[in-house]
Amino acid sequence: MTIPNGISVVGYRTESDESSGNTLLYFQYSDGHESEPIIIPQGKAGTSIAGINASVDDEGNTVIEVVMSDGQKFSFKVPKGQKGETGNGIVSVTGKAGTGDQEGTYTLTFTYTNGDTSEVTFSLPTTSQWYQGEGEPGVIAGVKDGDYYFDTQGGVIYLRENGIWVAKITIPTETVTTYTVQFHWNDDEVITRNAQPVSSSTNTYSYTIEKGQCFATVGEPVPFAVKDGYVFQGWYTTKTPNVTNGTFTDLTPVSGDLNLYTYFVSAA
Repeated sequence: MTIPNGISVVGYRTESDESSGNTLLYFQYSDGHESEPIIIPQGKAGTSIAGINASVDDEGNTVIEVVMSDGQKFSFKVPKGQKGETGNGIVSVTGKAGTGDQEGTYTLTFTYTNGDTSEVTFSLPTTSQWYQGEGEPGVIAGVKDGDYYFDTQGGVIYLRENGIWVAKITIPTETVTTYTVQFHWNDDEVITRNAQPVSSSTNTYSYTIEKGQCFATVGEPVPFAVKDGYVFQGWYTTKTPNVTNGTFTDLTPVSGDLNLYTYFVSAA
């Protein structure tokens, strides 16, 4: 399942296939469309989950594969969230076992960076039980090999194997990468921000910004420099700019830590 650039996941829905008993899972997109159905097989008497594998593909998406004891496999992909107005990342995932009429199901609730939530519910194999709690699993009465435990605090799914709990999946949460931009100047230069002088004993002004952002989008002014008898040309990543260097502006996306230096030309 591939999500086009600029399209975000806004929800999920499930439906039952009465002819096969399987559960169909659909991802809903921000442009009003939804994905092709992901088939989650119905549990069978004597059939259990033999293993769950998680990996990250080249695009940063999480791919979850469930292997049944009879050899059947099914998988689904949790897409990597996009930052900005065109996409939402997944902040956390919590799980809850169904009760009453919903017994035999398990519901995952996804929380996104914009505060929205959505749920996906799927059937569990009849020979496995799911438990949940905050933190690592402790002593649980009646637990047996093949049962699962969901750590709602750490986002980890455990499988009971040979009498012990083994961590199988750690659901990733969104991380924010930041970089530091440092502006350096000389003693004979005056630096201002919003027309206010910048004071520093080391002639350095630092600003921390999220990866991919530019100063204009976060509302941070790029400092201005003044030097008697010279005209300020901008900030550069080298002290000796040439035709192959580019000036740093408030529209320059930041993709790493930067050290910037003033560049002046004579006013004469």
